[in-house]
Amino acid sequence: MSLEKDALIQGVFCKICSPKTPAYFADLTVSDVKIITEYNLYPVILPPKSVSQWVFDDFVPTEESEITVAVGELVPSAQDLLPITRAMETAYQQHERRCVHLNLGGNLVRYHYSKIRLILNINNYAYTVQAMTSLILCLESERLLLPNLIEEFASIKINEPLAGFLVTEVPVHHLTSLLDENWVTEDILNARAEFTYFRRAVMFPNDMEPSFLFLPTSFFNDCRTLYSLPGRQYSPNLIALRSRIRAGHVQTFGFEVWTADHYCSFFKFTIPEIEHGDSMKSFPPSDVLPILRWVLADLSGFNVGAITAGSIDRQSALAGGGSCGIASTNFIESRALGTPRWRANRSAHFRQEMIRDFVLYHLIARKKTTVYWDWVEPCTLIDNGEVASGSDVAVGYSDYNLDMPRRMRHIRFMIGFNKSLGSQIYPAALAQ
Repeated sequence: MSLEKDALIQGVFCKICSPKTPAYFADLTVSDVKIITEYNLYPVILPPKSVSQWVFDDFVPTEESEITVAVGELVPSAQDLLPITRAMETAYQQHERRCVHLNLGGNLVRYHYSKIRLILNINNYAYTVQAMTSLILCLESERLLLPNLIEEFASIKINEPLAGFLVTEVPVHHLTSLLDENWVTEDILNARAEFTYFRRAVMFPNDMEPSFLFLPTSFFNDCRTLYSLPGRQYSPNLIALRSRIRAGHVQTFGFEVWTADHYCSFFKFTIPEIEHGDSMKSFPPSDVLPILRWVLADLSGFNVGAITAGSIDRQSALAGGGSCGIASTNFIESRALGTPRWRANRSAHFRQEMIRDFVLYHLIARKKTTVYWDWVEPCTLIDNGEVASGSDVAVGYSDYNLDMPRRMRHIRFMIGFNKSLGSQIYPAALAQ
């Protein structure tokens, strides 16, 4: 190994294993975690119940092994450390205890308090390190972006929040829920809905206001809660939505429904019928129709008739088994944007396409000196005096559907994204 590479590896290792580094894990980049994984630098976290006994002591440890963590060192789990950390402060204040002796898997070890905190960080960041490594390896192996963009992505901090969204502030590493057939997190589905809403708005810049809405998952969750309450009053979100529709610019909208650990979706035109998409080919939940009639009551052009089954591929254990969220999102997206419809046997491709879009959007948005509210302006709302529920029930969400791209700001941003999408990804990815 070259001296230069050895120094690089040592520098990365010091970020995670020395309590002398004030920021600990805060400075870790995607490139760092890739090196950590490639060279097996990360300490090994033992399974719970590996600590059988422990006791505090007033001795002040000075040995490096009692203060720092070595490459590949076996360390206790956060679960085993929990009772120790609960008692640490009291033990120090009352008895000036400064270290703890542990029986760790049959071996006696002594830790300075600072090492206990360091090991907790190692536990807390283990998933993030693994997740970001998996994410960049996917970008590289599937050639989703050109090397210059992958290199740029490798320079970001591992806890960086996904940039450019109103509906969510989740870290970028949540994108790993899009890998393989993992269950996609609700935050990522909502971010995709917001992304699709604004992307379509930019595709039709001559519209006075966006004519398509893609409501977040909290929309129907809140509807269910409010519909079950006495009086069935609307929340501020629903009153705003009704005011948005009443203004006359909305022609279509879509939303996803989560029932019994499964997502399906609905797409509504101004015609009475509602199109239902379910990758398990199940019947629509029985409460959707009455609730939607309640939400849209007395809104001109949005009468609610029957629910009809829309065309959607079927997931199975052999293909797309964990992709109900991807399929339901695509059911709406394909109708709003005219993009290809989800296919179970190409589930990995649709997931990778979302990863590519999110990473590219993030790399553009994170460079902006402006924020969401600088990119948008409010849509027209026509109020008819409806009063929101006075109940203290926990409902409410951030709704980007009440905003539209501010001329020449968000539009330039999204046009920049579309140009990057066309010119920066590999031809091989385009041909898939």
